Amino acid sequence: MKWMDYLIDFLVFVVRSDLEFQLHHSVMLIFVLQIKTVISYYPEECCKKMTFDINQFLLSLRRLLTCVNKPAHVVMVLEGSLPTLQYQQGLALISDLVTRLTSSIGRSHQFRLIRGWFHGSVLSFANVQGFLKELKRTPPRLALAAAGDILERDLSPGSLAITVVIGQSAMRSIINLLEENTQAAYVIGFGNSFRRSVVEKTLPASNIFFVQTREQSVKVAQKLSFDLCSGCEDMDLYFILDTSYSIGPEKFARECKLASDISLRIQNTTSSITTIDYSDTAMMHIYGNGHRFSSLILSHKWRGGNTMTHSALELALSASAAKSRERKQVVILMSDGASTSPDRTEKMARKIHQRPLETFVIGIGENANVEELKVIASSPSHLYMDSSVTADQLANAICRGEITDHDNKVPSDNQDCSNAFDIVFVLDSSWSLNSEKNFKKELRFVKNLADNLQLDDFNHVTASVITYADHAKEFTFQSKTEFLRTLEELPWIGGNTYTDRALDLVLQSVERRVNSVYSGSERALIVVVITDGGATSPFALQKVISKLKRFRFVKIFAIGVGVSINIKELEMIASDPSDNHMFMVDDLGVNNKILQSLLTSQICRDTKYLPLVSPPLSINCPVAANLVFVLDSSSSLGVVQNPDVNFLKEIAFVIDVIKLGNIDFRQSRVSVITYSDVIKLHQYHSENDLVSNIIHLPFLGGNTFTDIALELMLDELNYFHSVSNGRVSTIGVVLTDGQSTRPALTTSMARRIHGVGHRIVAIGVGRRVDIHMLTEIASLPKNQNVFLLEELDWRSSFLSSLHNQC
Repeated sequence: MKWMDYLIDFLVFVVRSDLEFQLHHSVMLIFVLQIKTVISYYPEECCKKMTFDINQFLLSLRRLLTCVNKPAHVVMVLEGSLPTLQYQQGLALISDLVTRLTSSIGRSHQFRLIRGWFHGSVLSFANVQGFLKELKRTPPRLALAAAGDILERDLSPGSLAITVVIGQSAMRSIINLLEENTQAAYVIGFGNSFRRSVVEKTLPASNIFFVQTREQSVKVAQKLSFDLCSGCEDMDLYFILDTSYSIGPEKFARECKLASDISLRIQNTTSSITTIDYSDTAMMHIYGNGHRFSSLILSHKWRGGNTMTHSALELALSASAAKSRERKQVVILMSDGASTSPDRTEKMARKIHQRPLETFVIGIGENANVEELKVIASSPSHLYMDSSVTADQLANAICRGEITDHDNKVPSDNQDCSNAFDIVFVLDSSWSLNSEKNFKKELRFVKNLADNLQLDDFNHVTASVITYADHAKEFTFQSKTEFLRTLEELPWIGGNTYTDRALDLVLQSVERRVNSVYSGSERALIVVVITDGGATSPFALQKVISKLKRFRFVKIFAIGVGVSINIKELEMIASDPSDNHMFMVDDLGVNNKILQSLLTSQICRDTKYLPLVSPPLSINCPVAANLVFVLDSSSSLGVVQNPDVNFLKEIAFVIDVIKLGNIDFRQSRVSVITYSDVIKLHQYHSENDLVSNIIHLPFLGGNTFTDIALELMLDELNYFHSVSNGRVSTIGVVLTDGQSTRPALTTSMARRIHGVGHRIVAIGVGRRVDIHMLTEIASLPKNQNVFLLEELDWRSSFLSSLHNQC
């Protein structure tokens, strides 16, 4: 492959000498493409033993041909007190490096030379030739006195500045100011007297160079030209940020931080940045430059609401239409992929793909719906997950098309539906459907969803169907075969839309189940309501829904069909958080692959996180209480077959206390601490915020450092007591099996908390509870502050104690 080596050397030589030879770029590219064609046409002859990567070479060549400088400061330092001969040698090396560097990165930059410190002036040169001539005329032993002026005038944000500094004292002044700047900086020391200690605390070692010979000058020029040509061309950049309930404030803050980091890596002087944050509505903010954006985006507030992704995409499409098509346009969408209206999201994504809008998608959170995110992204290689990608990787992909191999880090949509559950499909069969054809679309949709959920074993998962109009009728089945056969034969009824009568049948079934001897062994009940909205009796519907939602094992999905959907009614029907349980589609007859995926994912999560509990105690008046929950997440809590089952029960307990206890978040503060070997604090600002995010807390496993968790709980309780001026009660709730790794320290910390006066409730979890440790942790009187989670006495005692003022 000698011929290929010679060819590469020749091409690089020609490219680096392009300005001297006046070789047109298009001619060079045609030549390179012809080479690639030959290699691809004769792979056996040309490339059998070839280790050269032609695609990587073309990428490097493209960089050299279309160099876009990234914002950077290149500072060349020469000691001014050198002997005359060494000083002139240093100037010659600077001249050599500048000549080589400008052959690669272009000659249109404004170079700077510090000269005549007593004048405090800076010489500017419109071309490199003038710069090099003046460099040779510079008298030796001059120092710099106006370092601040240099930075202010020449090292401005968004530009590439090359400065020659004569004198180490001037270098120190510039380094001090560079520390405050976020742009890349490179320092090259010339001669034997350059002291690395001046800059090593400010810059990474990879950005500090020494040049003492021409050979070193060649290597430094190659390294700098490659780095400096990694900038972004001018572009219009749109960050689309999901700020819905399913994201929550913590994940939204991660979105903003990632957007800020990306902007700092791709900024230049003329690119524009626009953000569109969305939930129920989409809001657009336009920024003049990356520096302003990178700081202001961090102050954006999470809004909450449904996930109207299509509205944000439509707004980006509209904004981009007014921009010049000569500039590159890039969309970066960050979301968990849980669109409220998935079919509209898919339609809008197709429209964006027809426009010159390159779309990158970043999945947020471990439960992101990959199916929807893939539809939005320009290609599979444009999809990333926030847990496995850095801002540098994204900047490389956006600016230079360097797509890293990250496919193995994008999770599949396979969901764990191993838990047994029951599912009821409630299908609107009223006149508002307009035709039997639309009812048949509902039936086909149910069949596809049943296939996705793998409803094969009716001992493991049972399915039933309720159709309704003026009256409701339930159909039950003994096997999947019977289910599918009957489903195809169900008739369209026609009539008014009495959704309440259909759900009342579900309520009666639930009440029978709770009151029976066999309670279903913690089987979750999934209710899927498909309707166009507009119930004939909305007040009756609200009444039956409120009763159904009293049962923690019931999860209701509301799917609105059509263009005139009553969104408020769907939100009322859907379980909390409604953002995860409410969806809208224009037509069930079209390909609803995203909706099927979203439903399957959420149903499987619900069946995993929602164990059966009895009907809750009814508490009517809201209460103000500062609560800190401490959840044991250690290995001793788990069981071999299902290690996180007890931890999930702890999460369900917290949700029960917040929802059933009617905690008023306007007057209350709530935190959750999970612990094992590590201790993690999570703060929540609303009921929706807590319910949306707590179910995603991971089971940690490991040792049981209860004493450290109690210490953090004490700090949090003291803070809550301080900010509320003692007017709101502060209560710590510890859920654990009591098997502390350090029992003596745990007892000591519990007594310290008792001495402060905070109330501590201890709740035993699992079958191997250390009652002695629970009593050590709990406050007096013990009989009112020690409970077992498997028993239900905490409902009548603990919840009631929160509402003594009612």
